[in-house]
Amino acid sequence: MNRESNLVDIVIPEKIEIINNLTESFKAHQVLIAALEVGLFDWIYENGESTREEIIEGIKINGMFSRSFLSTLLSLGFLQLNSDKYTNTEVTNKFLVSKSKYYQGNWIKRNTGSSSKWNNLKDNIIAKEENDSTSDDNLELSLIKGLQERSLRGELQNIVGHVTSWNGFSKSKKILDMGDEYGLYSIALSQLNSNLTGTILSNSHDIKVTEKYIAKYNLANKLKILQNDATSNEIDANNDIVLVSHSLYKHRKKLGDIFDNINKLLKEGGLAVFNHWFCGPGCGSSNGLKELDKSLFSGGHPLCHSEKFAKLLEDYGFELIKTLDIPSYNGISKLHMAIKIKE
Repeated sequence: MNRESNLVDIVIPEKIEIINNLTESFKAHQVLIAALEVGLFDWIYENGESTREEIIEGIKINGMFSRSFLSTLLSLGFLQLNSDKYTNTEVTNKFLVSKSKYYQGNWIKRNTGSSSKWNNLKDNIIAKEENDSTSDDNLELSLIKGLQERSLRGELQNIVGHVTSWNGFSKSKKILDMGDEYGLYSIALSQLNSNLTGTILSNSHDIKVTEKYIAKYNLANKLKILQNDATSNEIDANNDIVLVSHSLYKHRKKLGDIFDNINKLLKEGGLAVFNHWFCGPGCGSSNGLKELDKSLFSGGHPLCHSEKFAKLLEDYGFELIKTLDIPSYNGISKLHMAIKIKE
């Protein structure tokens, strides 16, 4: 008869710290999310250095947890303690205070919060029939804002720099923005060209957020929103620039039709700009988490493959003038810039 080992004889195998470290990281992340949700960093920014008791009263948290809660934020580098008073660190004021132009709080909550695809990963990775419809239709306002915060981590600035370096940019008067970035590219480019007006394609759930950013930068007289997508035949033609960023994943099976439509929407000599993640031959991954994040955001899979994408552009009447790697939150995306050639 087999007998169970005595509990005192069980020896924990080596490397258990791998499990411990993972669970500790999860707990630390939850502390950060809680601090954002109770408005701790904003409150300290508004009220200045404060004692633990003042913070308890100010944001109405349970005093029994306050010491360890604040201590964790100290050890994570989000707070600092001077005598008995807490203040935000420089990093916190830049990235975790909502009034900062660099604020990342909505993106943090969008990426890992209760409405994140990461929070229900099992249902997202279970095999099911592929659906071309967007998976972002039910994003809440704060989560959509998070996508904007993500794009401002350098990707947008990098792409706008390349577009403005095109020799036809200063003469451009009309842009069509088909990206999934809530008009941010059109906003940035129209700020750099006083003659540039544009149309931003948007679905019904994103229009209010896009309107808010257009109003924020006082560009309502230059930019308009059209509820439509890249497959529509009801869009004004004769555009100098058509920009498509991270919005073709759901159309990966009909790229030829999309390119044909974009060609018709551009002036001869106009610029088409595409920014997307691609899967290379074999679809190997050097960073599983980042690749999985890209798959969740891109509806299951990035585009395949950059070389075929470029060849298809040429087949539909474009001359490729630039192909570049663009650093983004989830690794490298590929920028294709192409000119509409004579028919």
